[in-house]
Amino acid sequence: MAGHARLGPSNHRWPHCPGSVREEAAYHDVAGAAAIDGTGSHLLLEMCLENSVPAIAYDQQIIGANHHDNPNGWLVDVDRIDRVQLCLDYVHRRVTFLKETYPDVEVIAERKVDIGGAFGRDDWWGTCDITIIAKDEGGAVRFVEACDYKDGRMWVGETDNSQLMAYNFGAMRPYIASGPDLVRPFRSDTIPQVRMSIVQPKTSKPIRYQDVSASY
Repeated sequence: MAGHARLGPSNHRWPHCPGSVREEAAYHDVAGAAAIDGTGSHLLLEMCLENSVPAIAYDQQIIGANHHDNPNGWLVDVDRIDRVQLCLDYVHRRVTFLKETYPDVEVIAERKVDIGGAFGRDDWWGTCDITIIAKDEGGAVRFVEACDYKDGRMWVGETDNSQLMAYNFGAMRPYIASGPDLVRPFRSDTIPQVRMSIVQPKTSKPIRYQDVSASY
C-alpha cells in the first residue's frame, strides 16, 4: 500500500462522480505550498502522539528532514505548536472521558485502513490521522472515533463526511467483518457508537464532530 490509493478517502469527488477518477488520472498530483506545510503539522502531530509528549517538546527543531515533499524539513515554531497542541488536547479529553466508561482506550496515529478489501478492491484505502478505540471488560470494541486533522483554512464539514465515514468503516472492519479476508457478512452486535471528528485550528469552530450509529 505505497503512495496514494486510486480511490482515496480524502478525494471527496469520486464517490459522487466515479468518472472523475479516470479523468484525473491524466494529471500529475502536485502538492501546493499550503499542503506541504500541512504535512509538517501532521508529522509533528504523529510524533507527539507516538512519543506521548506535548508539541512544545519539539520547539525550534527541524522535523522531517529528507521528506520527499520538503527535503529541508519543517521548523517547529510557536504557531505550529499551538495548532497541533489544540488537537493533542482534544485527544486527551476524549481519552479521559472514554476511560470513565471503558477500561481499555487506545489511540493510534496514522493508521492505515483498508476499506476496499471488504468489497474485493485493492485501490480503496487510506491513512487516518487519529483513531481512538474503546473496549469493554471482555475486550470487545464498543466505540470507534476517526479524527481528521486539517491544517488549512478551507472549512471542512463533519456531517456525513465521506472521508471520515470511510476511515471509521476501515477502523471497524477487523472487528465486524468475518472470514480470513474480513469481508461480508458484517456483525451488528458490537461497536454501537462511532464518532467522526475534525480538528481544524485555523477555522472559527476548530473542533467539530458527528456522533452516529455504527450501522450507517
